[in-house]
Amino acid sequence: MNRPKISFPLLSGLICFVLFSTVHAFAADPLAKITKFDGEVTLVTGTKIVIVEAMDHVLYEGDKVQTKQGTAEVTFTDGAILTLSPFSSTQIQQKEEETGFWIFKTKQVVRRITCFVGKLKFISGGAIKMNYLQTPTAVAGVRGSETEIGYDAAKAANYLNLVSGDIAKQYGEFITGFFENPGAQSAQKSKVFNAIEKAVEETKKAEEKPDVIKQAKAEESVLEAIKQAAEEMTKNPDPEVAKEAAAVLEAVTKQIEEKKAEISEMEATSTTEEETSEEEETSTEEETSEEEETSTEEETSEEKETSTEEETTSEEESTTEPVTTTSPETTTTTTTTTTTTTTTTIPRNENNCRDGLDNDQDGATDCSDSDCSDDASCQTTTIESVTTTTEETTTTEEDTTTAEETTTTEAATTTTEEYQQ
Repeated sequence: MNRPKISFPLLSGLICFVLFSTVHAFAADPLAKITKFDGEVTLVTGTKIVIVEAMDHVLYEGDKVQTKQGTAEVTFTDGAILTLSPFSSTQIQQKEEETGFWIFKTKQVVRRITCFVGKLKFISGGAIKMNYLQTPTAVAGVRGSETEIGYDAAKAANYLNLVSGDIAKQYGEFITGFFENPGAQSAQKSKVFNAIEKAVEETKKAEEKPDVIKQAKAEESVLEAIKQAAEEMTKNPDPEVAKEAAAVLEAVTKQIEEKKAEISEMEATSTTEEETSEEEETSTEEETSEEEETSTEEETSEEKETSTEEETTSEEESTTEPVTTTSPETTTTTTTTTTTTTTTTIPRNENNCRDGLDNDQDGATDCSDSDCSDDASCQTTTIESVTTTTEETTTTEEDTTTAEETTTTEAATTTTEEYQQ
């Protein structure tokens, strides 16, 4: 019995189809996780910035990891380990790629680790046999190895130290052998490192004070970091790397333009709302001010009217006082306006030599009247006393009209009583 034969190309294509389907079915699965870290470690995942705060933080296809004054260890699902030195920035990728040529092309899962700046140490795992360690300007395909790779952005220099294993493929030039970590000075010259740092700052601002515009600006800054990384890799001598970077650059540039347009629209809307709010506040303040002025004017007017009424009443009370003088012979009530007029019966003699009054109306007062020549009070001391009394009476008259009227009334009453006696 003849069995159908399957040609090698067909069998190879069938295997690749199954493998391709399997890989993409699990494209969203984690590739690795952070198993150790110290200091500040930052992740760029999707369009977000994440600060690593605990171990076992998962990493996905295309994620970027960056350290400052610290280190990080990444462990892949197949056991491979990647260690980041201080001030280093990397990107991890794991996907299917074609190898071979013409009808002999096949696809296999490969891992690419990019060093944008700093120093990385990589120890390969068990499942993935093809690992590419690359910088913006060089690529080394290594198998079964322990390798250190570095990039000095200040010198644009590529470093490779193959501890074990072998190099299967290489693009660009490396300085081989042991090398020191380029460090902070090199990181300051790295466009990718600085773009990620800026994205971290914008993200922190958005988290401190939640705001849709700040959040949109933070997302834009992350897209700018992704764009910068893509631009760096378009210079790579590996055509596949450069081609993929160009595609990412085109896509992310469109996203940035859309995000900028979105932010501009938000800012315009926000400005309009602020202007409207300011106008409403100004209008409210003006109305409140007018109301306060009107209220103040009304209160002032009322106070003035009240004050005028009180003053008028006070004047009327102080200038118009009824004075009543009672005597056995005459009882007269006189209303005085400015001075008090008292009607009394005039005695024949100066019968009170100490009251300061001309009681008998003969032009002489008290001791100056001849009627008081024999009065004991009209001696030298008595005269001084009378004079003092007179001065006090005069002072009282000058102080208040009311007191004067009262004194006059009392004096008149006393005169009348003495006269009756």
